[in-house]
This record gives sequence, structure tokens and C-alpha cells, in this order.
Amino acid sequence: MGKILITGGNGVLGSALSKMFLDLGDEVNVIDTVRQDECWRLIASGIQDQVNYNWKSSLDLSQDEVNGYDMIVDCAIGFPDRPFGNNSPTAAVNGNIDPAIGLLESLRKLQNPPPVVYPSSFNALYGYQGTYSEQTPANPSSIYGWTKAAIESLYITYHHSFNIPVVVTRVGSSFGEMMRTDELVARMILSNIRGLQFQLRSPYSKRLWTYLGDVIGIYKKLVKRSDYLHNNEFFDELKSRNYIINVAGNVGDQILNNVDLTSMISDIMHVENRVVKMDYYEPGEMVNGNPINFDIDATWSRMLLEWKPEFTIRQGLERTINWFYENQNRWGPWNVK
Repeated sequence: MGKILITGGNGVLGSALSKMFLDLGDEVNVIDTVRQDECWRLIASGIQDQVNYNWKSSLDLSQDEVNGYDMIVDCAIGFPDRPFGNNSPTAAVNGNIDPAIGLLESLRKLQNPPPVVYPSSFNALYGYQGTYSEQTPANPSSIYGWTKAAIESLYITYHHSFNIPVVVTRVGSSFGEMMRTDELVARMILSNIRGLQFQLRSPYSKRLWTYLGDVIGIYKKLVKRSDYLHNNEFFDELKSRNYIINVAGNVGDQILNNVDLTSMISDIMHVENRVVKMDYYEPGEMVNGNPINFDIDATWSRMLLEWKPEFTIRQGLERTINWFYENQNRWGPWNVK
């Protein structure tokens, strides 16, 4: 049984990881800036009373509050993705980087700091039009992507400077039950449920979509293969990739543009496709005058973790759509423009 700390534990990934660790028999400690009674994901998962909850920001963690853990997963992030990062870059940069600094500063004061996982994103790499591997240098094309790349570098720098064990996991665009409603998959599903026309920006930009069930499967493998990040041989392997793991994908590693993704969602829901393709791309969605386009090479990471995807994009979407149908009353007056 391990003692785990998850920052941002009410988020999509944080709450799913909290349940995963509880299912493994671990003690789970959560910090988040959301009041415990309003942590709807923890409540919906039936685990609100099973985690030790601390209503607090990572910015103000003390040395004692990060001591004695077997593993920490830093899921705290202030502002996710576009368009917020483009509209309010100062808030996005400060809001995303400051929590990581707060956590790392408290850890570096410990004689034996616990190992930390930082869930990053392929957004750190979207400036390239090529094949992404663990050795692809960060080259972000958006403010949000820059914050992910900066925090990756920050974690690795603290490792080299202060001997904090770290692992950076780059996850593709994830989706699934209890996902945020501002993300494309959820917005399209809710638009179809309400029979509304959908205005699609950045229509031919591509994403590597990963269903939440596979995302959690990845982290479960990471925990077991690394013995909660305490296996020295595992860390020696990671050193060759600068402590970065490419953990993303689906069966067949299908990379879809936004047009094809929204068409698949409408097909699964058996509704008319009411998508209107806008001739507009969010800043950062075009590289050298072309929509984002890339491939991945996750061979090394999958061999290291002894993991492969279990779900196709379609299977993941079917499960996600079913969840939204079952929970559509949750959103009340939420509307899609």
C-alpha cells in the first residue's frame, strides 16, 4: 500500500487517478482549489469520502505537507488550452506555471523528496510537422503549449539541480466520461443532443485522441512497472529519454482532423451532421501556413511500460456519448454556439 498525493485531484485526470490508486489499495491525498463539497467528479465517482482532502493551492504547500509520500502526481493547472491562453496569456502563463513552482520549491527542501509525475501534453510539440517521439524537443506553437513545455523543462531542471525524481508523461488529446464541456468532443456531443448547428474552428488540424480508459491504463502500468517510481533500473531507462514518456494513442494510432472527428461523433449518435466548417484557425493551430499535422512513434515508451491501447477512438467515443446522454440534465441551460 502506497501513500499518494495528487494535486488538482478534482480535475478529469486527477479524479480518475484518485480512483485508480484507491482501487490499488493506496492511501490517496488530494489537494485542489475547489471546495470539497463542490468536487463533483470525486462525488460522482463515489470516492469523495475515501480521499484525504486538503482545500489548498500548490502555491502554498509547506515542506511538511509534501513529506512522507511514496509518489506525487501533479495534475494542478490553472487554465487549460485554447482559446483562453490566446485571449489572456498573462493569466495562462502565471496560472499554469506558478503551481508547479510552488510544489517543486516545497519538495527541494526535503532531504529525500518523493518521486513526482508531471502529466504534460503533445501541445508542447505542436510546432513541428513531423514524427513525435520522446526525443522530440519542445517547440510549442501556442501559449498553452508553451506553458506545458516550460513546466516540463522546469521539472527536469529541478531533477538535475535538486535531485528530485521526476517523470514527464506526454498525453495526447484525452476524452472520456466527466470530461470538460469546453473541449471539442464534449461540445460536439452536447450540440448534437440539443439538435444545434455546430461552428467548427480549425477544421483540418489533427489530434491524437486517447480515451480516458487508456490514459488510466497507462498510469496503472507506470505505477506497477516502476514500483511507484522507486525502481532504480526503471529510472536508468528513463534517463536515456530525459525522463519523458510518450503515453498516448488508440488502437491503430488513428490521428483525426477535427472534421473527421465530428463526423464520427454524429455517425455514432445517428444524427444529422450539422457542422459548419469555419475558415478560422486558432492562433497556434497553423504551422508554416498549414494546419497541424504529425505522426507519433511511441514504440520505446510502450515497450518500457509493456502497454498498448485497448480502445479505438470510436469505442471511446461510444462510451463518452453514453455518459453524456445519461448525465445531460447536469448541464441545465448550457448551450452550444
